[in-house]
Amino acid sequence: VLSIGGVDPFTNLHISFSSFGPTADGRLKPNVCAAGQALVASPKKITTAYGTSFATPLVSGFAACVLQLNPDFTAKQL
Repeated sequence: VLSIGGVDPFTNLHISFSSFGPTADGRLKPNVCAAGQALVASPKKITTAYGTSFATPLVSGFAACVLQLNPDFTAKQL
């Protein structure tokens, strides 16, 4: 399983709500991290929101771009 963690985009340090390893069987997690904070629009204003749900699409999009440039990559190479 590829796990995505969140970091503060201003300090690049672990963001408090994002978990970190090791796992119960001793593996280091998360595998990669991305920004866990974003500006979002609501009907009345722009506000800041937090979550690894922001980090995961960033990493997925990056992986898609790498795979587009390297279509012969295996999942492990990616």
